[in-house]
Amino acid sequence: MLPSAHDIQTAIKALYATGQFDDVQIVCRVSPSDNKATLVIQVKERPILSDYKVIGADRVSPKDVKEKLAFATGGPVDPGKIAKAIASTDSLYESKGYYLATVKPESTITDGKLSIKFNVDEGKRLAISGIRINGNKGISDGDIVSAMDTKPEGFLFTRNGELDDDIYAQDLSEKIPQLYASRGYIDFRILKDTLIVDRAKGKGLLDITVSEGPRYTVGNFEVIGNRRFSSDQINAFYPFGKAQQTTVVQKATGLIRRSYTNPPNTFDEARWDDAQQKLMEAYNDEGYIYANIRPVTERVPSTDSVRTVNLRWEIDERSPAIVNRIEIVGNDYTHESCIREQIVLAPGQVFNRNYLIRSYQNIGNLNFFETPMAAPETRPSGDQGDVDIVFNVKEKRTGNVNFGASMGQGTGLGGFIGLDQPNLLGRCKRAQVQWQFGQYINDFNLTYSDPNIRQSRISGSLTAYHSRSRFQIADLGGAIRTGGQVQLGFPVPQSIYTRLFVSYGGEKVRYENTGLLSTVATACANCFRSTLGFTAQHDTRTGLPFPADGGLQSFNAQFNGGDRASLLRADRTPWRQSPRGRADDVRGRTLGARGSGFWRHRSVLLLASVLGGRHAIRRAAPRLRRVLDHSERLQPERRSKPGEPVVLRKRLLRQYRRVGAPGQPVALHKHVLRRRQRLEQAARVRPDASVQELRLRSCHSESPWTFGCGHRVWVRQD
Repeated sequence: MLPSAHDIQTAIKALYATGQFDDVQIVCRVSPSDNKATLVIQVKERPILSDYKVIGADRVSPKDVKEKLAFATGGPVDPGKIAKAIASTDSLYESKGYYLATVKPESTITDGKLSIKFNVDEGKRLAISGIRINGNKGISDGDIVSAMDTKPEGFLFTRNGELDDDIYAQDLSEKIPQLYASRGYIDFRILKDTLIVDRAKGKGLLDITVSEGPRYTVGNFEVIGNRRFSSDQINAFYPFGKAQQTTVVQKATGLIRRSYTNPPNTFDEARWDDAQQKLMEAYNDEGYIYANIRPVTERVPSTDSVRTVNLRWEIDERSPAIVNRIEIVGNDYTHESCIREQIVLAPGQVFNRNYLIRSYQNIGNLNFFETPMAAPETRPSGDQGDVDIVFNVKEKRTGNVNFGASMGQGTGLGGFIGLDQPNLLGRCKRAQVQWQFGQYINDFNLTYSDPNIRQSRISGSLTAYHSRSRFQIADLGGAIRTGGQVQLGFPVPQSIYTRLFVSYGGEKVRYENTGLLSTVATACANCFRSTLGFTAQHDTRTGLPFPADGGLQSFNAQFNGGDRASLLRADRTPWRQSPRGRADDVRGRTLGARGSGFWRHRSVLLLASVLGGRHAIRRAAPRLRRVLDHSERLQPERRSKPGEPVVLRKRLLRQYRRVGAPGQPVALHKHVLRRRQRLEQAARVRPDASVQELRLRSCHSESPWTFGCGHRVWVRQD
């Protein structure tokens, strides 16, 4: 039985479908002896793929190229699959912006084994030389291109003209339609877009055809379904009212760069959507998180060239949401009560979106958890519209230990050791210890703060310090300062951002019996200073310790004072100025502050330098500042300008004779400083027998413990 032609075609297709052969032929041979026909099938087998390589792929990963090729070795190779793989690779390069890339295969057959080498010529990245807009009349080409993120190449490589398919698709689907909708063209459409590639120059031209449609103006406006807010309150959110004015920011932006302004009463879809969002936020702030606002735009049929659209908000308020539970998840070390102190929402309270945001920011400001924190979850609870709030946190390491050391000529070995733990025992309490030591300095500071004392809204901090300093300039000597400070913070009612702080600090100073300060050691055997401070603080910062938003406003008032008698006593013989200008002996009396417990008078500059530090000396008197900044000026061979000491002495004497004080003040005289520097033993310096209270007409700066200039100054006399 001879096979039919259909049977032969079916057999050939079946053989090709196996993928094993390049050629299949069926030949009919007739034997002359017996006159019988024989069908002979002749095939040509495909070579077996042994391996393949990708050469020249640099800008795109060779691994990604191989994934597009995806050939299985050890089997026959289909030329059709090779062509499809090359086309897929071209698409990969086009998605990366390399429209000029080409892939050419080279095959080598050895002993029936096929090896393919894919040579990739990536070429240059396609640069967009221009964008052509067709069909636009109401908006210029420049405004359309400015709204797009895809830009043509600029002059002198200011823009590379890169084409990204994802960004270009976003331009066509969002950027250009939003531009037209903001100017009243809500029927705008993009008809087609074409990329024209010039492979010889490596340039591309985008050709976009648009249909603008009519421009719409605003007609009537109405609100339906509102109960929580009145119509007048909702009309305040309406963006096309008569009371709309240009903001200061908009005016400033318009001066810097050219901005377009719609004709009056033009519909702006962007403003319409923004107004709906603000109204939704207002409902959320009142607890109506399930409210639904449906914006409706009705095009009014008209044959006129001017089209109108009527606007309407259809509101379904539903019931306000009540906070059912507040959960905290992920706190493995920090106590839950510590975190709950930062939450300004409470179960049973009407849900408030602003309070939820502030609670989220407060937890982030603790800086105990990894950032950015996950947004808080709101889960429906029950059928009454209640919500459960879940804060998800992830602990991170807190606290640090720092230390260091240094060695210097003349200063010897010095260093510091510090410990800071802002989340002590997971209770949100902070402890800080700092010790700085050296040949001329020994400072120890200890601070403890509690943001919620005994689970209350009152915060507090306690600081104690002990400092020993020795001043080498002019051989001033040394001072030991011991003190502390207590501060309490109180919340302000009806405000979650404002707190009031009250602080009190005390400091005791003792002077060593070496150097120039030994002359006043007996006059200041028990020096003590008090500081009372008041602070009002309004803090809206977020993202601490490096705030990204908000601000900090702080108002401070500080009052300082102390035991003036112990500071101003010289050789147990105090003096004061009489109303007649004479120096009266007030032996056995104390010179306390007048009217209040705070010190209202300036001390001698030398005493001020000890209490306020070296910087207080620098700020107290320009002449003394020049001497202290340059210690070599204390050498006898370095003298001031001719006549300068004489002029100073005469001017001061004329001033002091008015209050009946003969003699020359030595606190400002450089020769006395030279003499004090040469003294080696404190015993060789005896306190002067008298102290005269004088008045200076000018004041260069305020000391840390007085209220202003023009106060009395105590100066030792020779």
